[in-house]
Amino acid sequence: MRTYIYYCVLLIFSLLISGCRKKASISPVLQEAESLLPTDPDSAYRLLEALPSPEKSRNLEYATWCLLFTQAKDKSYRTHTSDSLIRFATDYFRTSGDRKRYATALYTSGRVASELDEPDDAVRFYIEAEEVGREVGDYYLLHLITSHLGTLYAHRRFMDKASDTYRRSLEYAEQSGDKIYISESYRLVGRLYGLQESWFKADSCYTLAIQVARESGDLDFLSKVLCESASITVRMGDFERTEACYQETDTLVQVDKWRGKYQYYLGKGDLFRLQKKYNLAIPYFKRATASDNIYTRRSAYQGLYFSYSDKGDYPQALEAVNSLLSLNDSIRVADRIESVSKVEAKYNQEKLKRHNQELEWKSMQLCYFSIFGILSLWIIILYGRAYYRKVIARKEARLAGLLEQVRKLEKQKESNLQQIASKENELKKLSELLDTSRIYQSDWTVQKEELQVSINSYKQANR
Repeated sequence: MRTYIYYCVLLIFSLLISGCRKKASISPVLQEAESLLPTDPDSAYRLLEALPSPEKSRNLEYATWCLLFTQAKDKSYRTHTSDSLIRFATDYFRTSGDRKRYATALYTSGRVASELDEPDDAVRFYIEAEEVGREVGDYYLLHLITSHLGTLYAHRRFMDKASDTYRRSLEYAEQSGDKIYISESYRLVGRLYGLQESWFKADSCYTLAIQVARESGDLDFLSKVLCESASITVRMGDFERTEACYQETDTLVQVDKWRGKYQYYLGKGDLFRLQKKYNLAIPYFKRATASDNIYTRRSAYQGLYFSYSDKGDYPQALEAVNSLLSLNDSIRVADRIESVSKVEAKYNQEKLKRHNQELEWKSMQLCYFSIFGILSLWIIILYGRAYYRKVIARKEARLAGLLEQVRKLEKQKESNLQQIASKENELKKLSELLDTSRIYQSDWTVQKEELQVSINSYKQANR
């Protein structure tokens, strides 16, 4: 019985070993790319892109490459066109036991889904990512998850959900102790109030965001918060504070080389337009028209149109409005192209999904056949061993019977030997008696002959 239990345990252990992935560490190159992600995602992207893609099998190396490559693409502001890589990474880390990487993969899946215009999927990924993130206590990641989830709710006008999510984001940021994350949380809440046109509440949040951003020492981030704050104060009609925000930004960054320069130009142009300083507003609007963002260019031409119109320069206003109409046409065409592209991307995604499902089904079939083969092999081994033991038991029983017969025969032999010895003793005694009787018989014969002689002599004498 113990032997059968041992073999069953051994069978289960072998199946577990065959079904589990081997734990391994990622290569030094992937470790280097991972270390570059927070500070230099562009370098991390180039490093991962130049790296030969690891073998496309369900292993840690390839799954980590997929995750890091998608993260680097996202952090370096490159466009996502497919979710195949991050889906692979998410599927792998779901069962790998590495909960932190799994939470990161879910968060990155949400980022990709948002860019692919799949907000429902993005919300689902973010919600699960927050649940897993709480398990590992990664407050930095939890802040990022909830900040993007809240933004999705805000864009879809779920204001209560957005407010509650931003509140959690602020709590996570405070638990992380990161000043930029805390400032970012206040900024997001202020932006939410701005969407609701609660300007004074928004201004209070931006004031806190600016205060914490100053403590962080990140001048680029502080400049971004100042420009957003200016977009609130200008709607409140507080032009003095708005101008102060832009003046402080001028002292913090070199605006012409700053990534947020076009929003800065647009905002400052709008400030001067509202102050009716059209000659100051127009140069800033013209600078904003150089933006790569078609919507920023449209807002800039709209500002030029209003400025020229209010100024009375109608030929320039007409030129601005023509550019504005041309941009509106381009935006409509772009929207149509984007819609077609989304449909094509959706079709390709579904096609890839079906292909992956087929591969997964084949992989599952192979796994099932492997398990069935292993089970069959072990059943054959166990049956063969049981049959072998049964044959041995029969032979042992037969041998025991033969040994018993031998023992009985030896006992019988011993008894026979004793009887033979006894008979031999009797025979010896009889032989001795026979010899004695023969001696007596010889004496008797002599005596008989002597008597016969005497008798014959007496007979002759009697004659």
